[in-house]
Amino acid sequence: MSRFSVKNPRRFDWDNIDDAKKSILWYDDWDEATENTIELMQKMGVIKAESLVVDWGCGVGRIASKLVERYRNVTVLAVDCSIKMLRHALSYIKPQYLRKIVLVTDEFILSHTNLFENCADLVIFIEAFQHIPEPVLDQMLPRIEKLLKKNGELFVFGNRQLEIGYKDKAPSTVEEVIKRYFELEKSQVPFQRYAVNVTNLLYGPRPRYGFVAKTKQPKCACAFNKL
Repeated sequence: MSRFSVKNPRRFDWDNIDDAKKSILWYDDWDEATENTIELMQKMGVIKAESLVVDWGCGVGRIASKLVERYRNVTVLAVDCSIKMLRHALSYIKPQYLRKIVLVTDEFILSHTNLFENCADLVIFIEAFQHIPEPVLDQMLPRIEKLLKKNGELFVFGNRQLEIGYKDKAPSTVEEVIKRYFELEKSQVPFQRYAVNVTNLLYGPRPRYGFVAKTKQPKCACAFNKL
């Protein structure tokens, strides 16, 4: 579980930061897409004052950097499977924002979940959830759920369909997987003009989906209560 088991395991390992950025957003304008995503999170009510946000699949720090720039009281735990991406994040994120962003590998978080229990107000997956194979998500999400505080939320933005399902089965939708471990509160199709879908070498627009969910079962009062 130390790496996303995508079709190409090196898909997100790039020596050059420009190539790394292209692998994150293929055709969208970088600044516009980033602003649109932050605005969507704000409209869906997931960004709150003095929050600790876990940005899972942070890449070069695109969203993490914008969050701490926009919201002075927000701190971000930026998580990625790629050491190279995290190294690029050190150069991408402005020095004045690095003091509010902690960069860490997903392997470390998943191997030391007990160190991070009940620490996060929000866990976000921005254009990352769909790339994680369904069997890996079913192992990860119960651990990620433990990171959340009382009334903590999960925010997922990206494709509606997973790329890789269980062997000999079609992949589930993102919504179906979320509902196994979280109580879905809101869903929205915010932008029709986001990154394109590649199907049989044909390019076309594909809608992006935003999901907000909370944890299902109550935890002890000293930690947090789920719905």
